[in-house]
Amino acid sequence: MSAAKRFLSSSMYNATEKVLRIVINFAIFILISNTLSIEEMGQYNLLLTAFAMLSVFSSFGLTENATKIFIDQVNSVKAFQALLAIKLCFSILFAVSGYFWLFDQNIYFFIGLILSSLSLSLQFLESMALGKLILKVNSVVLFIASALKIWACLTHQDLVVFCQIFALEILIQSALLFIISLSVAKPGTSQETMFSVLKGLKYRDFLYIWFSASISILYTKVDQFFVKFYLSDIDVGIYTYATRIVDYGLLLPSLIISSLMGYLYVLDKEKRETLFSTIVITALALVILINAASFIVASVFLPKYQASLIIIGILSLGLPCALLRALTGKFLIIDGLNQPFLARATALLCINTFFCFFFIDWFGLYGAALANLITMLVSGFFIDLIHKDSASFFKIKCRGILKIMKPKILLQEIKRLQ
Repeated sequence: MSAAKRFLSSSMYNATEKVLRIVINFAIFILISNTLSIEEMGQYNLLLTAFAMLSVFSSFGLTENATKIFIDQVNSVKAFQALLAIKLCFSILFAVSGYFWLFDQNIYFFIGLILSSLSLSLQFLESMALGKLILKVNSVVLFIASALKIWACLTHQDLVVFCQIFALEILIQSALLFIISLSVAKPGTSQETMFSVLKGLKYRDFLYIWFSASISILYTKVDQFFVKFYLSDIDVGIYTYATRIVDYGLLLPSLIISSLMGYLYVLDKEKRETLFSTIVITALALVILINAASFIVASVFLPKYQASLIIIGILSLGLPCALLRALTGKFLIIDGLNQPFLARATALLCINTFFCFFFIDWFGLYGAALANLITMLVSGFFIDLIHKDSASFFKIKCRGILKIMKPKILLQEIKRLQ
């Protein structure tokens, strides 16, 4: 079996698990939204947002580079130990600062962030093309966590219980993946030590990815904190509900792209245009699906969130550009072009902050959604022109979109991607 097909097969197992996880988590999200008040849901969503931000801050760019490093290293076990040591240190550092800064002294999210450092085991297993094993482990964890959340909803538990379940889920998943990584790891024949691996890492590349990823998570989440600062707790609940709905739609293709990292790494570069075309078509279908599903959910199950429908409609229009940005980022990493990341992320943070500052004051929740939409539109296309190393992707995307106008030819090229 060729390298591309081997990684594709393993990646499909990982992608399947993530799709299943999104569908189940979305259903449970609806149940939790029905159980908690709008204000409590806003608080819970902001805690999840803070956790996501601090997870990126504590990653030191390792999550994005780990699979590539493990594949390239002669002794992948030593590389795993080295990267895990780095990530654990950063996780503890940001967990302590986040406890007082963003978590509002919530001990469960504090513990969860430290435990999340063990998630590096996922990239290690992916580098060994063990996607089927990852699927089994994560499916078990998903079942346990889902059962606990459903129980909490049916018994009308408060916010504290949902935070406890969140920490427990991370504990079980991280521990299982870490134990399995240790059991399947095969020491290499080289005399490399963990310290020699640490010495040989390209920290400059890490820093570029780290800074840009940190700024990226800021520009995608800054609108939620602007809403918290300017508007009421109910507005926070309404807006964060809308952003979570759109995020679920964005997660599905984004996680599939991440799962295909090993496949993208060995993929012929001439087929990238076709991938961009496929992403746009997928995103347009998602826009329709998200708005239709949101209307049904708000009308039948959650009438208290009907005020979020217009916000969801505005935010969902940016999905095609958001997915184009995600795929471009993966290709930049594969090509070793880390230089554009920082400039791109910084520009987008400035754009979103600027529009949030004025639009939220002028238009309230709709202003926050418009600021987010403008930022996503820029991130999908025009941001490529900000740096010479990424400028070529602007042309590739344009050619890819033009291919959509020729469906027969595009369908043939999609078949050749396998």
